[in-house]
Amino acid sequence: MTPVYSDAVPIETVLERTNQKLMRVRHPRGGEQPEPGTAAYASATSSDYVAAFWPHVSACIAADPVGLGLSASVQHGGDLMTISAESLQAAFCADESLHLPENEKAWRGGVLAGLSVMQQVLNNATATFADDLTAQPRRCPLDFLVDTRRFVSLRMLLPRRGDQQDRVGGNAPTLVMGGTATALTMCWNLLDQLPRAYREASGQALTRDRAEQIWDGTRELIFRIGSGSLAAFVALASACATDPNAMLWDGASELGLRQQEEQFVWTMSTTLRESYAELLETVLNAQDGHYVGCAALFARVAALPLDESWADPVDAGREQPAFAELLRWTTGAARRLLFAQLPAG
Repeated sequence: MTPVYSDAVPIETVLERTNQKLMRVRHPRGGEQPEPGTAAYASATSSDYVAAFWPHVSACIAADPVGLGLSASVQHGGDLMTISAESLQAAFCADESLHLPENEKAWRGGVLAGLSVMQQVLNNATATFADDLTAQPRRCPLDFLVDTRRFVSLRMLLPRRGDQQDRVGGNAPTLVMGGTATALTMCWNLLDQLPRAYREASGQALTRDRAEQIWDGTRELIFRIGSGSLAAFVALASACATDPNAMLWDGASELGLRQQEEQFVWTMSTTLRESYAELLETVLNAQDGHYVGCAALFARVAALPLDESWADPVDAGREQPAFAELLRWTTGAARRLLFAQLPAG
């Protein structure tokens, strides 16, 4: 069992210290026209791309029979087939070669299934978005190719280890997918660690009500990560994942929970903080001394067509931040695949 880390520090504290090293630039509002070449201009442009991409995500989710984006079409051996999170989870649980307690196997299977299918939904949405950008006549007025140097999100994309760190594509699909896919993977890795971290912090097994409470605080943390600097976000993700392509991050076991009054907050061990600090030095220069926050926080989109028996309800007549919709989608999927396994209370 992973030990309880007495030297652990809240993630938010570590990230705040990083953000204090940089100057915050305000994202343009309303009809403001920022000067080309500035961070505000890049942020506004990125938001335009996210807003144009999001209807493709919505269309893929709408095709799911359960209304949660938990099924997706994939090419397999030249044939088109449909995968579902529930069938992947069931297959994982039925695998007798995996020597895990049944409750841990069901939780891990739900994490891997949910993340796999949601990633595939995003891949499918990216493909149709790219088609719109390259069609003749054009179905989207935005350019397919973008200048990597203008966008800090492209200059900093994972991986950040070895000679791979400069392999970045200067195109619209990469612009919208890089941070989105990493944020999604971070969410599911926190969900994966939740039962273990809660047991170590409290000495008790996780219940459904407690999982909901901790996840509410986790969503707030993820919003703060998104509104901060990309340097902090990339350093944290890189410190948790020695293999950036892995679905489950090997360093995530160095994350823990600590109770503060009635809430539980996520923490980082000394080992993880040391790795974070080392990686941070490799990305701070790419931040150019300032930050704006994730463009998906500023991009306004129509609410995703999610089944509200699992997903939080929203006013369908009002546009939502794309970042909030990504978290609402993840939350609905987690409730169906993970939280429903837990005892109430």
